[in-house]
Amino acid sequence: MASVDLGKLPIEVRHMIWLSSIPDDEPEVCLLWPVVLHERHGLDALKFTQPLLVDTGFPVAMHVCRESRAVLRNEKLSGLRFRTSSAAGCPVPYREFQPALDTLYWGGENLDAMAPTINDMIITARETPVLELVESLAIELPWGMHPPDALGYYRPLFFPALHTLSLVLPDSTSSMTSRLRRGFRQPARRCRLRRISAEEGARIKVCADVLMGNETDETAEVALVPEGLSMALSCLKIEEELIGEVLCIELNLDGGDDTDTTVYAREPEVIAQTFIEYQKDGSWKEICAERTFVEFGEMVRSGAYVPLAERSDPREVRVNDIDGAFDVVYDAGDATADSADFVVGFSPSDYFLDGGYRADGSPGGGGTAE
Repeated sequence: MASVDLGKLPIEVRHMIWLSSIPDDEPEVCLLWPVVLHERHGLDALKFTQPLLVDTGFPVAMHVCRESRAVLRNEKLSGLRFRTSSAAGCPVPYREFQPALDTLYWGGENLDAMAPTINDMIITARETPVLELVESLAIELPWGMHPPDALGYYRPLFFPALHTLSLVLPDSTSSMTSRLRRGFRQPARRCRLRRISAEEGARIKVCADVLMGNETDETAEVALVPEGLSMALSCLKIEEELIGEVLCIELNLDGGDDTDTTVYAREPEVIAQTFIEYQKDGSWKEICAERTFVEFGEMVRSGAYVPLAERSDPREVRVNDIDGAFDVVYDAGDATADSADFVVGFSPSDYFLDGGYRADGSPGGGGTAE
């Protein structure tokens, strides 16, 4: 086949070539932001930043020549949109979240804070109708927490169309048998979720009560795949049936609502995944195992709180860039000893005096007091 000198083609034809290189939309991960939230800052401050957006890859033509880059950077011609990124050092492409294609990730540090009461849940659901269309949801599975229990509380209003529920682990090898409550900070760069295989999941051990929460007194260690995932699904079904009855009462008192809180056309598939983050050399790497920390309710967090007035428009600035700084913060706020979610024999002062604890529970790392 004879080669073609692109420079000799009419400019309109060249533009068509550059535009034809734009790939179709691929499934991406939408990270809710800010990561760190706290109820004491007010209900408005608990709302995640909107619109919901996802990172996309650079089309190949962005790397060809000056003209190809100019064509793709022209939003009217290409339909592509870019925003400033301090981490990348250049504008990066993004698009709006597509609930039927993309996965919505809801981390442990803002899961409870965003909807602390039934009434707040109702308000949030009405103000964020896109949640009703979400088909793929990923939630953090930190050590010592039981998010399937929590999700059963949220699903009737937030995620009636859910097809797939992903329990996200910090990595694909570490078991979760520690009694300490641990979390991990979500990636800051463009990321994907990689499914943990049956072979990998069989080697990962998890305590039954981590997955079943209040629905079991069993503390035995089980394999994450398949036993653990089956337990998570059972817990989800039990909790959503219970909370569905409560929501029916609340919605009727609120003047009625068309939301079906008790019957679902399908039960979601429950899978296990872990984050992989894009690296400068073009590879993808598991990163969250390096960003784990011991939680104490809302007093030890993986970063500083971002005031509402300081939150940028995500269409102009890639707000997730600030999440790259992993600096564990102790923020006592208005907490009391009675309300603190402490592990027996372990206190925030121990955490900072001893320099923090590594992912395996041994001394090390560090923290910052605020």
